[in-house]
Amino acid sequence: LQYYTDNDIVNSAMKYIKQRKLDIAINKPKTFWLSLSDFTHKNRLVIPFYNLTDTIVFYQTRSLDKTDTRPKYLSKINSDKTLFNINNVSPQLNKIFIFEGPIDACFIKNGVAMAGLNENSQTTLTPSQQAQLNFYKLHEKIWVLDSQWKDSASRTKSKILLEMGEKVFIWPEDYGKRFKDFNEMALSLDIPDIPISFIENNTYSGLKGKIIIGQIN
Repeated sequence: LQYYTDNDIVNSAMKYIKQRKLDIAINKPKTFWLSLSDFTHKNRLVIPFYNLTDTIVFYQTRSLDKTDTRPKYLSKINSDKTLFNINNVSPQLNKIFIFEGPIDACFIKNGVAMAGLNENSQTTLTPSQQAQLNFYKLHEKIWVLDSQWKDSASRTKSKILLEMGEKVFIWPEDYGKRFKDFNEMALSLDIPDIPISFIENNTYSGLKGKIIIGQIN
């Protein structure tokens, strides 16, 4: 960073990290990366996915330049997705919160992320992700998707997960209509982490969850 103090791309990456509060988020990854020369991921923020032994086995990159015509997020080519921040899971907290995107997972303890959501499929996790999750057999798993009030894909996926018997965080109306996701909420409230009780108090399963999600239009 000291060497590249005059580099516009490096400065853009640092600005983005600070703007999104990723430098102070309670569950931030050990590192962020940036490549100035990679053919596919050049000049994009690299979000690393560490495995249980703290080795980077997957990554996702995020565009920093509004003129970048590539998708906002790109993943490691020809690689099975793993879970973001699975290496940060603490045995002191007996819950794992499964998010769609890595950035949202940074704002709560034991937050992990899938890096993408298959809206209509019952196959939600890749084999590698499922194997990583199985390592924590005694942890309660709770799905935390984007606001079901703002995102129809999230609403559809929440219904599927509830049908599968999973536990799902359903955004309360007052927050769900204000914020799209956890990062947006953390920025608006100017906080580095979301209280775990916020998720616990709004997590549902079974018939009750189906009734509540059915009331969201």
